[in-house]
Amino acid sequence: MPTPAPDPRYPALREQVEGILSEGKVHTRQASESEKVETYWHIGDAIQSHLGDTPRAEYGQQTLLNLSKDIGIAESTLGEILLFRRSLPISSTSRKLGWSHIREVLRAPNQDQRLFYLRVAEEGSWSVRQLREAVRADAYAHHADQPYAVSLEEDPLQGRPLKARMGQLYTYRIVSGGNPDGDEVYLDLGFGVTCQASLVGLEGVEPGQVVTVKGAGDTLSCTVRSPRTRRYTYVAWVQRIIDGDTLIAVVDLGLGHQTRPQRFRLRGIDCPELSTLAGRNAREFVRDALSQVSFVVITTHRTDTYGRYLADVRYLPGEPDPEVVCRKGRYLNRELLERRLAKRYVR
Repeated sequence: MPTPAPDPRYPALREQVEGILSEGKVHTRQASESEKVETYWHIGDAIQSHLGDTPRAEYGQQTLLNLSKDIGIAESTLGEILLFRRSLPISSTSRKLGWSHIREVLRAPNQDQRLFYLRVAEEGSWSVRQLREAVRADAYAHHADQPYAVSLEEDPLQGRPLKARMGQLYTYRIVSGGNPDGDEVYLDLGFGVTCQASLVGLEGVEPGQVVTVKGAGDTLSCTVRSPRTRRYTYVAWVQRIIDGDTLIAVVDLGLGHQTRPQRFRLRGIDCPELSTLAGRNAREFVRDALSQVSFVVITTHRTDTYGRYLADVRYLPGEPDPEVVCRKGRYLNRELLERRLAKRYVR
């Protein structure tokens, strides 16, 4: 077979990988296992970006062979590094797990199983030998048949308590004051939306103040709140249940504004994958629960590493008043824990 023509982009890849290795100190005794894992993932990312979507398997093999000769890492290890990048997000790895753990996880046949073994190895602080034995014994198959995320012998609420972080509905931060002769101000509604509003009774307001807005149309009034008052609490309409801890919803920002459909992840919990019985049970519970209401109340302050908004969700069948739902509604995140359909998740 003729040798493929040299790719003029290869020197740049080699230089990039050498830089990643140097920064990660993988070849020194000072490098920790977690640093090695992170370094290898970024090397895999560089290789994946270089290869792109090329269908030429022989070119990929030649690239790994060339890198192996140039940087001193075995070609088989580079293949594992590339598989690591293609199979697992770097955010799913733990500082408790080293490269030897990752290599054992990569022996699992699909991503669901790899993520399962990563999670249980982290939670159980498994040795490499324990992880290897679990993969060989196909522990995932037993796990997939279990109806609950937490066994009946365990306390599903153990660990740090999970409490709803609900704030005040229709409460915003002023981002700029009105003109000296008027009462118009700009409000931060959240989700990157700022709007101008004409509010009664806010003479001399200053940016940074927090207000709760009442009314509609031209009859808006507001109350000044403490700067510590929790915001980012909204009425939302759920459009789709992805799985037990992920949903898509449209958010009412107030003042006539609403978001496009947004993806939310329930804060503080982790439901099993849908490939497991427990994961399907969790999704069915959420579907049944939210089918009883026309809206939910959510609070969200930030996104996770996948770009999903982390949310606390309350709902209350038969209650039309969002304020009541916000104060007294059922806390969906905790319900999933209480029913053993999710595990506590603290990052």
